[in-house]
Amino acid sequence: MPGPKALRIELTDAEGEHLEKTVRKQTAPQRQVRRSKIVLMSGEGLPNGEIARQLGCSRYTVWMWRKRFGNG
Repeated sequence: MPGPKALRIELTDAEGEHLEKTVRKQTAPQRQVRRSKIVLMSGEGLPNGEIARQLGCSRYTVWMWRKRFGNG
């Protein structure tokens, strides 16, 4: 059964660049890289389930970070 509709995330160019830098940074903690990927993929309009599948995490994790970024 599908979950609630995913929160729409719109990234500014600066936010996108910052998140991309975090993903590429070899010394960034893995949890920070995953969070950045979640937000970037959310900005591309991918649903929570697809992001979770691609990143190997739960849909709840995706929902949580999408919600935190959207409210920030």
